[in-house]
Amino acid sequence: MFAKTFTHNHTGGKVLGMATLARKRIRSLEFFTTTGETQWDNVRRSMEALDRSRFSSWIKNLYCFFTCYLTCCAAIVSFLAQLAAAEPLDTENKTQPAVDALKKFTIEELHDYNGQDKSKPVLVALKGKVFDVTSETRFYVPGKPYAQFSGRDITRSTAM
Repeated sequence: MFAKTFTHNHTGGKVLGMATLARKRIRSLEFFTTTGETQWDNVRRSMEALDRSRFSSWIKNLYCFFTCYLTCCAAIVSFLAQLAAAEPLDTENKTQPAVDALKKFTIEELHDYNGQDKSKPVLVALKGKVFDVTSETRFYVPGKPYAQFSGRDITRSTAM
């Protein structure tokens, strides 16, 4: 079956080719089972008896598992990349009570501090306290998401 091939090893001597050596090793490992068949006959019989539908189902389940696993990994990596690229949140609270916190404001006076006049701070009242939100230019200045709350009492709006 296999042709005898000779190759030279590093010492200059001849050795049998790998194919012949492999065939000799396989024959030396062959043994007979209690039923009289060789080990290789036993393997061949087992492969022929393999339930292909069960194996196919197992492969489909394995494919679904790895697809879900890789999708979840991609989602987590994407989420972590967005976190890394996002602006860091300021940990300190920049919204402090207004300098004139001891001053009592009427609703009409509070309307003057809505951010339209750049020389005045932007104030917001919540539960009877007035807060200076001038430093929060991302939210409370005109044209930003919470601009409608500037210069107003937002206690009722925030359900407090």
